[in-house]
Amino acid sequence: MPGTVIASRLRLLLTAAKWNRPQLTDALTNAAPVIPSGADVQVELLLTKDGVALFDYTNVASVTIELSARSSPLNNAVIWSQAVNIASINTGATLANFQGGTDQAILTVIPNANTQLGLNQQSTNYTLVIYATSTDATPRQEPLLVMDLQVVDAGLPQTNPTLPATFKAGSYLPFVCSDGKTRNVTFNLMPNGRWALDIQQAGYNGPGQAIYSLFCSDAQYRDLQVLLVQGVWTLDIGQNGHS
Repeated sequence: MPGTVIASRLRLLLTAAKWNRPQLTDALTNAAPVIPSGADVQVELLLTKDGVALFDYTNVASVTIELSARSSPLNNAVIWSQAVNIASINTGATLANFQGGTDQAILTVIPNANTQLGLNQQSTNYTLVIYATSTDATPRQEPLLVMDLQVVDAGLPQTNPTLPATFKAGSYLPFVCSDGKTRNVTFNLMPNGRWALDIQQAGYNGPGQAIYSLFCSDAQYRDLQVLLVQGVWTLDIGQNGHS
C-alpha cells in the first residue's frame, strides 16, 4: 500500500510485449485510467514481459515515466518526466503481491501543477510514455508503454499549487531541445562569488522536458525552454502568461 503521500492513485500492470497504446486498466478501478487535474497523481507500476513473467532488469539503468501532449508524445511536448534509477526500483516485487495491493516495482508522484498545464476545458488528453534505458556504453531505450490518458477538471484550486518534495529538481534541469538532444541548465558559482546560469551547449541523449512552467507574481505561468539563438543554446522565457 502507498505511504503517507496524499495523492490520486494510478496502479498499472505493464506488459512490455503490448507497449503500443494498449487497452490498459487501473487496477484500483478496473477501468480506463482517468486523473483529476490539480491533484498529485501517485503512479504505482509493476512491469512484466507478457503479463505473467516479471520484467528482466539485468541490463536496465533506469525507467523513465513521461507525461506529454497527446499529439506529440515523444520528447517534443513533454510536460513532466521522471527517470527512476535501478537502485530505486523494487525488482523483487511479485505479481501476487501487486494484485493483492501490497507491492509495486516503481512508485513516483506526478505533481499537481503538471496536470493543470494545457487543461483549458473540462477535460483533455495526454500521453503517458514509459521506457527503460539500458546500461550499455551507448544507452538504448525499450518502450514499455505508450497510452492515451484523460485528465479531467476536478474543481480543485488552479492557482499557485503547492508542489510536493518529489518536484525538487536536484542539481540541474534537463531541457529537450529542438534537435532532439537534452541539455542541462545549472547554477554555477563564479569567481566573484555570484551564482550564474549555465546552459550545457553539447547535447546528449537522455530524458528531460521541452518546457518547464513557473508560477509568477501575477498568478500566471510562464514557460521556460532552451532555444538555439545565433548558434548558442539560450534559456528563453515566454512572455505570454497562461493559467
